[in-house]
Amino acid sequence: ETLWPSIEKQLQSQMAFSKNLKRGCQKQLKLEVPMVPIEAPQLWLKKYEDAGRIMVNAKDKKMVTDSISQLKFTADVPIGKGCGWGWTAGSLIVENGLTFTYCKHTRLLTITGKYGLC
Repeated sequence: ETLWPSIEKQLQSQMAFSKNLKRGCQKQLKLEVPMVPIEAPQLWLKKYEDAGRIMVNAKDKKMVTDSISQLKFTADVPIGKGCGWGWTAGSLIVENGLTFTYCKHTRLLTITGKYGLC
């Protein structure tokens, strides 16, 4: 639980407004966090499942994989950041969810996604 606020801040710091970022365009987010205890992504998965935020694929199957070596899931995570001023003011938000990929052997958590201007 205590790990998520710092991860959220790191993701938000990657979300940068620029004049050439137009509505409808998306930019990549990627964060690697080493030495994460397995309980953290398991807790987040349960929290997102309970809230109905786990994304589904085209076949309406939940985007969750839990194998011997990896825990991976994609969730609708409400992360955003206000940006700009005056007539350029807007919000940068994560679109199409964040994918959490946790390697059980190395304890490396990689979070990827895309953000855009809304």
